[in-house]
Parts: sequence; structure tokens; C-alpha cells
Amino acid sequence: MAGLMNVLRTACSVSLLVFLLASSATSQVLTSDQVLRIRFTVSSAWSSFPPPDVMRINLGLVQVVQAFTARNVSLHDCSSGTKQLLGTASDPSFGGYVGTLSLFPSNSFTCCNSPWTFGAPTAIDFTTIHNGTIDGILEFSIATGCMNIPLSQVGMTFLRASGPAGGTPISPDATITEISIGPRLQVLPGLCGGVNSLDLTGAQPGNPIIFGLDLSGGSAMVCPGVTVDLPAPIIMGILSAAGTAGCGPQGTASLNLFAPLASCGVTVIAQALEVGPTGCIPSNSVAVTL
Repeated sequence: MAGLMNVLRTACSVSLLVFLLASSATSQVLTSDQVLRIRFTVSSAWSSFPPPDVMRINLGLVQVVQAFTARNVSLHDCSSGTKQLLGTASDPSFGGYVGTLSLFPSNSFTCCNSPWTFGAPTAIDFTTIHNGTIDGILEFSIATGCMNIPLSQVGMTFLRASGPAGGTPISPDATITEISIGPRLQVLPGLCGGVNSLDLTGAQPGNPIIFGLDLSGGSAMVCPGVTVDLPAPIIMGILSAAGTAGCGPQGTASLNLFAPLASCGVTVIAQALEVGPTGCIPSNSVAVTL
């Protein structure tokens, strides 16, 4: 495992830096087969008290190429050594629209009986946001279609709400430490005593796909500036993505793994890594209790 990580780090070092610089300045396509992953931290030195009760996910000015139906985002915290789901938010507004669209904000999370209702927010626990300990991961996806997202415009801002759609901005904004659009992973059916399939969509056809598992969550750097959510990943297989390119990358890869009866009740975290000429791109990670 250590040897593989060293090879990846060496192979990706220069090309990935070029990829990160380019992708931060230009738009990238997000399809319904992919996920936009944002890793971030926050500071507890809030500019005012009480602290914020609204967290807004902003995508800036996007170009909707095919109607997306709904925008979905899940918020996770890895600060405790596991990938803890804090909540998911879904907003169908403008789901049938095609063209230039301002998604500032796209989705929102709230806490503390906030009066904010704009954009179908989800109420969650803000404890690790307020105290600045969150090791945050946002995973944004769309239900259908595809859109071009300028990654340089993506960010998270905070408010103290004064009403359903208004409030006072509270600084500082979240600090993004990593951002990428990559393939989406599903684990089906997620049962012990049988075969489970790790199904990946939204990869570039022909690129190698590395599938890994771990029993705990956290982070491990696999290429410069790129981390996975598996602190000690076990490589389960390496496949090549098959398929064709459409609105965006539509390559797929599936790995079948047998889960013995002895694994019943065990929680595993699965994640895939796409390795291409421009660097490494992680998929979302999926926690499954067998």
C-alpha cells in the first residue's frame, strides 16, 4: 500500500498542480453521474455574537446545459475520526431551467431554530462549526442533466438570519482546502453473506479506477493536494473505466466483492480514486453497515 501511494504521489506531482490551477480558473462539467467534493475548515473567531445560524453553499454563476431537476448536498464532519453525516439538503427550484443561472446560494444548512427558510434549508447541529473544529466535506450532486460550474466561484458563507431570506453576514468564510469534480460511487446492496457491487459512474473512459475499503474514516493524501476519506485504505481492485463521453465523462466501473457472514454488523467505508493524465480525482465515500 505504501509503495502504491508513493508511486501515485510521484506520478501526479507536477501534472496535478497544473490541473488544480487550471480547474480553479475555468468551469468544469458536473453531470448527474458525478459529485462535486469540497473539503473545508472554519475558524471559531466569528466577527459577531451570537455566531451564525445559516451556512450557505455558493456555486456562483453556472451554465445549465441540461435540466438538473434538483440540487442535492450532504455535509459530513471527519473531525472525530469517522465520517459523520451532519445532514443532507435538497432544493428543486429552477430544476427545469436551462441557461445561465446564479446559484448564490445553491443550498443552505441552518441551526438553532433559525428563521431562515430560503432554498429549502436543512437544520443540523452546528457545534463543530461554531467551535471551529469541523473537518468538513460537502458532496454536491444533481439529480439529472449537467451544468458547468466555475470552481473558482465555489465557497461557503455564514449569516445570522433575521428572517426567511435575510440576515447579517458573519465572517470569516469557510476555508476550502480541496475541491474537485469526480466520479460517484454506490455500494449495492450493502449486505453480509453475499456479493456486493461497488459501482462507479462519471469517470473518464479508459482511466484506471482504484477501489479501496477501510474500517474507519479520516484522511490520507494520495497525490499532492488530494486526499481520500480512508486513513489506511485497503486496495480491493483496479479496473479501467468503460464507456463514452457525452455531456461530461460517462465512464463506468464495477467491482464485485463477497462479504462473509462474519462481517455482519461491521461498518466499512468504500471509496474509489480515478487516476488520469492530469492527476488523481477521488469519488465520494460511502459508509455501509453490512
